[in-house]
Amino acid sequence: MSNLKKLLSGVLTGAMALASSGVMAQQPAACGTDVQCVDQGLELIKAGRRAESAAYLEQACAMNHHLGCHYLGALLYEGKDLPQDKARAGELLEKSCALGYGPSCAGRGDLFAETGDQNRASEFFQKACDLDEGDGCRKLGLAASEDETDPVRLKKAVELYEKGCRLDDSQSCGLLSNAYFNGLGVEPDNNKALGFLEQGCRLEDAEACRSLGMRYLAPNGAAEDPAKGAELMFRACDMGSPVACHDAAALSHDGLGAVRDVQKAVSLWERSCKGGYGASCYALGEAYRDGGDVERNVQKSVQYYHAACEKDHREGCNNAAVLLERETEDQESLALAGRLYARACQLDNALGCDNYGMFMLETWPKRRSSAAKPDEVKAGMEAFEKGCRLGEGQACVNLWTVYSQGNGSLKPDPARGAEYLRMACAMNYVAGCLNLGRFYAEDPAGEGRLNEAFDLFGKACELGGGEGCGYAGLFYEEGRGVEKKPDAALFMFRKGCNLESGWSCRLSANALMAAGEASAASGFYKRACDHDDAMGCRLWGLANLNQEDAGDKRNPLALDMLEKACGLGDGAGCGILSDLLFDGSLAAKDEARGVALLERSCELDDPAGCHSLAVRRYNGQIVKKDLALAGRLFLKSCDLGHASGCRNLAVMREEGAGVERDHDDALKRMSQACYLGYAQACDEAGTMYLGGGENKENVETAGKYFTVACQAGYAGGCHSLGSWHLKFGAEAGDDKVRRQALLDASAAFEKACDLGHGAACGSAADLLADAGGAEKQRAYLEKACRLGQESRCRQLKSAGGGSEKAHKRRKAGK
Repeated sequence: MSNLKKLLSGVLTGAMALASSGVMAQQPAACGTDVQCVDQGLELIKAGRRAESAAYLEQACAMNHHLGCHYLGALLYEGKDLPQDKARAGELLEKSCALGYGPSCAGRGDLFAETGDQNRASEFFQKACDLDEGDGCRKLGLAASEDETDPVRLKKAVELYEKGCRLDDSQSCGLLSNAYFNGLGVEPDNNKALGFLEQGCRLEDAEACRSLGMRYLAPNGAAEDPAKGAELMFRACDMGSPVACHDAAALSHDGLGAVRDVQKAVSLWERSCKGGYGASCYALGEAYRDGGDVERNVQKSVQYYHAACEKDHREGCNNAAVLLERETEDQESLALAGRLYARACQLDNALGCDNYGMFMLETWPKRRSSAAKPDEVKAGMEAFEKGCRLGEGQACVNLWTVYSQGNGSLKPDPARGAEYLRMACAMNYVAGCLNLGRFYAEDPAGEGRLNEAFDLFGKACELGGGEGCGYAGLFYEEGRGVEKKPDAALFMFRKGCNLESGWSCRLSANALMAAGEASAASGFYKRACDHDDAMGCRLWGLANLNQEDAGDKRNPLALDMLEKACGLGDGAGCGILSDLLFDGSLAAKDEARGVALLERSCELDDPAGCHSLAVRRYNGQIVKKDLALAGRLFLKSCDLGHASGCRNLAVMREEGAGVERDHDDALKRMSQACYLGYAQACDEAGTMYLGGGENKENVETAGKYFTVACQAGYAGGCHSLGSWHLKFGAEAGDDKVRRQALLDASAAFEKACDLGHGAACGSAADLLADAGGAEKQRAYLEKACRLGQESRCRQLKSAGGGSEKAHKRRKAGK
C-alpha cells in the first residue's frame, strides 16, 4: 500500500465509506485559521462528504498548513468522489514535504516510483527518512537491497531498516527480521530476528504477526510452540491478513495448536477468499468437491474454484473446468469450461494445457457432433505443445497420438509425433517410453530400431511401468533385437506382474503353460484377473473348468471369473459364459440370460459370439428365427475375422436366403473365409469360380483355391483338385500336359482317399485301371466300398475275389 492510501485508510477512520459522489463544492465561507480549515475538512471526510472537504483543505494549504496540502493531495491521488489528478496531487505533496511533513515526502516518492523515475523517488524517500518518516527509510532500504551480492549495499539497507523500525514502521521491522534470519548485511541471529518480528507484531503489522506465528509453528531458532503460533496466526487474521486467515483455517482444520474445528476452518477460508486470497477459494472448492468436512456441493465447488481462478490460481481454473465438463450438460457451461482451461494454460498450468488440448480436439467437437475445426485443431495442438514444454508428459503423448493419426486438416506425421514421445520419455513419463518403444518395434524399416525399442521398454519397466517389463519379456521370448532367452523373458514378465500389470501376469502364465507348469500358470492367471486383465480372468476361468473339487464338480470359481471377464469387456468371456448357461454346466440353466450374454459378446466385437448368435437366429434355436438379422450378424463376425461367419454369409448371399442375392459378394466372402484358414471354404470358392463361367481366368483361379484346400488337408478340396486336373488338364491336346495332369489328378485323388473321401478312392481306382495297376486299384476300390460307395462295392463283386469279404466288413461297420 502506498503512503497516500495508507494515510487515508488509517488516519481518517471511516473516511473510506463515503456516500455520494460529485464535483468540488462551491467555495465555502472562510473557515478561519489554517488549523480550523484542516479540522473542518477532516470532519467532512469522516462524514462522507469528500468533495466538500476539498475546498477547506485547499484554503488550509493556501495558508501553508502541511496537512491541508497533504490530505488534498491524497484525495486528488485517490480520485474518489472528485476527479483524479495525480499531477496536482504531486504538486501538493511536494509543497507539504517542503513544509517539513515526512509522510508527504514519502507520498511524493511513491508518485515518482509509479512513473518509473527512481532517482526522484529516492530523493523524496531520503527527505522522508531524514524527517523521521519510517516509510521513507524502508523504501530506501529496499532499493539498496536489490543486489543481494553487494555487502555494502546490504549493510546500508539494514541500517535504513533499523531506523525505520525505531520509527515504528512495522514493515521495516519485518524486513530487518528477515535480514537477521538470512544473514543479509548482518551476521545471522535468530534471537534478534524474532525480536524484530515481535516488535512489528506489537505495531499491529499483520504480516509480522503471521511470520512470527509461522516461526513458532515451524521453528527456525525459536522454541516450538504450536499454541502460540496459532494464537499469532489468528491475531494476524483479525488484523485483516487474508493469507493469515488461510493459514489459521488450516490450523483449525487439522487441530494444530488449536482445537480442531472444521466449521471454523471453512468460515476462515471464506473470509480469506473474500479478502482476495485465491488459495482459500481453492481450498473451499476442494472441500465442496470432495465432501466429508462439508456436504458435497458441486455447484459451490465450481463457484469457489472459479473465484480462485479469477485471482490467478491456475489449479482453480483447471479444476473448475474439469467439474463443469464432467457434471454439466448445457452448452453455456461447457463453453465456460473451455475458457477456464484456456486460462489455466495461460497461467502455465501444465495439466490445464493438456486438458484444454483435449477439450478443443475431442470434447467440444464431440458435444456438437462434428469434427474439430481448423482453428480448434490449431488451438488444441498449441495447448498440448505448451503443456509438453511445461513438463506434462501426457500432453507430449497426446501430441504423438494426433500426429500419428492426423486430425482433419492436420495430416498424419508419425515421425514428428515421435519427437514428442522422446520428450515425454526424457521426462521419465512411462507412457512416452512405452509408445516410442512400440513405434520403433513396429518400424517398417525392419530390425534397425529393435535394440532402441528394447531399451525403451526396459526404461519404462525401471520407471515402474509393468507393461514395459512385459514388452521387454516378449523381446526375450521371441529373440527380437536381443538373444532369445526364455528364462529372462519369464523374469521380466514376473517383474511386470509385480508392478501390477495384469497383462504381464498373463504373459507369465502363458509362458508357464508353454513350459508345462499349469499349476503355477493358474496362479498368474489369477493375479492377472486381480489386476483387472479381462483375458486373464477368462483364461483363469477356463483353467478352473478343468479342475475338480471333492464333490467331483467343476470349480465354481470358473463362473465368477468368466463373469468378471465379461464385466471387464471381454467378449469371448461373455460367449463362454453364455454356453455354460445354455447347457447348465456351472449354474442353473438360464437360456434368457445366455442369449443376453451372447448379444453382449457380439456387442464387444467377439467374432465367435456374433457367429454363434447368428447361427441361433438362422436356425431359430432358443431365439426367434430371423434370417435378415442372422445375415447382419454373420457379416459382423466375418468383418471381425471369423472364417465360418464369412462362409455362412457367402452361402446366404449366393442363395439369397434372408439377404439380397449377390454372387460377387458371395464369392468375395467365401474367398475371405478361405484366407482366414477355412479349408472347406477354399474348395467352395473354387467351385463358385467355375460356376461363374469356365473362362481361362476363372479356371486358373479355381485351381488355386482347390490347391489351397487340398494342401490344408481338406479331403473335398483334394477331390475337387483331382477332378479339376482331369477336366482342364487331362483333356488338353498336348500329350505332355495331359500325362502330367493325369499324374496330378491321381495324386490329388489318392490324398483325398487317404483323408477318408470315398468318391476320391473310386476316382483313384479308375485312374489306376487305366494305368494297369490292378492290385492297387483293388485296394482303392475296397476302401471306397468301406467308405460307403455302393457302386464300388458292386464293382468289386462283379470283378470277383475279395469283393464279398470287403462288402461284409463295410456292412459290419469295420
